Amino acid sequence: MWLLFGVSALIVALALGWLLLRLGRTLTTVEELLETTTEGLQETLPEMRQTLGNVNEIAAGVNTGLGVAARGASRAGDGVRAGWYGVKVAGRSLWTSYMDGSGGTETAQEAPRARPVRRRGGAAGGQ
Repeated sequence: MWLLFGVSALIVALALGWLLLRLGRTLTTVEELLETTTEGLQETLPEMRQTLGNVNEIAAGVNTGLGVAARGASRAGDGVRAGWYGVKVAGRSLWTSYMDGSGGTETAQEAPRARPVRRRGGAAGGQ
């Protein structure tokens, strides 16, 4: 019976030794993979930071361009609105002079004033 316990213990010890050797080889492979990955990340990380910086600069430029375009469109809209008002006044004056036969001797109406543009943002002067 003692011989059976000894043989069983020897078999268990050999199986555990083999299992620990396999585990050691697996961990060595994982370690090599992690070192390779870390080296690759260390090489590409500065490039990624530079790329992100470039993207931030591009986004800032687009935002600036869109702000300028919005202000220009607002000013163009004011000009179109004033032009349309002039066409309406001229048409009304022409129609009145045609219907009355007066020849347009009355004074023209004063054009309405443009609304002040409300600027957004916290910069000095609203620019």
